[in-house]
Amino acid sequence: LPRPRRLPRRHGRLYQVGQGILLVLALFFGFKLGVGPLISQFRDRPTYVIVQNHEPIDYTATLGMRRSKEDLYKNGLANYQVWVGLPERMTLRLTPTVAGTGQPFKVKVPVRPGGVTLVNLKALGEYGVYDLTTLAGKKLDSPELKALAAEVSANRAPASAIKVSRQVRDLVAPAFTGTRKDQFYRSAHYEFDSSLLYRKRQHELDRARSKKDAKPEKTSTEKPKPFLSFPAERMLTFGNGTSLYHPTDREKVDRTVILPLTALNLSSTRVLKVASPKLTMTGDAKAITLAIQLQNTKVTAEGKSFLGNWDYRATCRFEGKDANRWVWSWTFRGQASVGDKRYSLDMRVGQDGKETAKITSP
Repeated sequence: LPRPRRLPRRHGRLYQVGQGILLVLALFFGFKLGVGPLISQFRDRPTYVIVQNHEPIDYTATLGMRRSKEDLYKNGLANYQVWVGLPERMTLRLTPTVAGTGQPFKVKVPVRPGGVTLVNLKALGEYGVYDLTTLAGKKLDSPELKALAAEVSANRAPASAIKVSRQVRDLVAPAFTGTRKDQFYRSAHYEFDSSLLYRKRQHELDRARSKKDAKPEKTSTEKPKPFLSFPAERMLTFGNGTSLYHPTDREKVDRTVILPLTALNLSSTRVLKVASPKLTMTGDAKAITLAIQLQNTKVTAEGKSFLGNWDYRATCRFEGKDANRWVWSWTFRGQASVGDKRYSLDMRVGQDGKETAKITSP
């Protein structure tokens, strides 16, 4: 007798759903682990992970399934350049380089194609957040700044410097928006200090060299993001100066400002021609020091000529018997000439205009 024909097997709905799920998983993981990273490489869109160590411990750090390995030194950085096709979380594993100095540690790091993730290891670091757009177009233009320029120009006590220093501090203060101790920071939300991104900088430099004839990239029109700084204090720039902003020490002074003047009178006959010199202010709650440095500047008077470097220093202490009393002077080091004679000279011009000089070589 002939055998009965076998009918095709019909699979149930559950089987079809399972097959569909397996197909989706195969496509997902195939793209995530294979095609996606290849596409990112083809488009030249690397992803960066920056790990910042705030402990006095050296680690060996490995990232992701490919076990990318970096040395992470005490209070140092590790930079990773990886290729991903989809948003994912990569496992970062840390092993102390010297056994017994610390405990192994691991954490899942969120990464995005073409993005940067900063890992604040164990959330131990405190970062300052700044809105740098608040300083755009700002300049210090106050009666006290003009008075200070007149005082320095006339070789008088720079008494207006204290008020000018505080005005600079208050000018940049609105840029500081607070501190954070998050474990992760992403480039989608923050701008990072370029000193953290040394591998990214090198990649961009290599790309620029290989594309010398390429059209320049379009300037981004997206809204500026908050700037993340470590340590939390930050040197800020405005139209005619700079200032270190310190979140906790308001009396710490590290500032510069451009003086609106064109001449500095060392004495009744000695005049330095300048173009808006930069005045540096440094100090703390105990004292403040002002400085101006002029390179290769020439002065000619009374048949004498001086060409070299001129330095101005003025100091005011806020404590002791000489509190609130300014002491200042100019010093010169360079070449001097009288008629046909030329010689090397060190010279000091005191606040009374008197000179003391030392010929260092004929």
